Amino acid sequence: MHETTDLTHRLWQFVQGNADAELEAHLQTCPECREQQMALSGLSALRALEDVPPIPDALNSTLTGLMSKVRPDLVPRPENAPSIGERLKTIWAELLQDTALQPQIVGLRGESRTRQIAFTSDVADLDLEVSPSEDDFLIVGQLGMDDVPHDLSIRFVPEGEDPLKEATDTTRAAQLSEQGYFRMNVSPGSWVIAVEIDDAVVVFPGIEL
Repeated sequence: MHETTDLTHRLWQFVQGNADAELEAHLQTCPECREQQMALSGLSALRALEDVPPIPDALNSTLTGLMSKVRPDLVPRPENAPSIGERLKTIWAELLQDTALQPQIVGLRGESRTRQIAFTSDVADLDLEVSPSEDDFLIVGQLGMDDVPHDLSIRFVPEGEDPLKEATDTTRAAQLSEQGYFRMNVSPGSWVIAVEIDDAVVVFPGIEL
């Protein structure tokens, strides 16, 4: 029985209710095949489930990020795709702190303060210092990772444009140092930050300058 090439197929048909007297007799004496039968029965039961609610986007991003860390060898890496968004996973970061959203202390000149912004995600964190600089803003930041990949860049994308697409004329970009530091000037407006890291695009949303 074990020499047959279609044994797994026959087991799959059997757990789905198709009669197979020879296989049924074999299962009585073979613990290995019974174990495989139990595994296939569980799979068949899962496939039979209906009305299963979809996984929330936030949870899906979290699980995707964990898979990239725990088993990167199992993450598919398609090649020659037409855009970032179609070939890479998206991980949305969470805003931890924005001092512009906090009440000002009486007696301090709010317009002269350096603004602190902090994000976190399963792949990388991001800390920003934003200071007024004539007609725009000076951004000094650091991407927080255990090991910053070589030749990594960070993109500021105007809100309303797709942060998962390749850079455009309206996108501002800066190269990161080996420690993840960068420095750039950005004009006033609403921005989304995107960083392509290995097989994922980490998106830091909601930067109002």
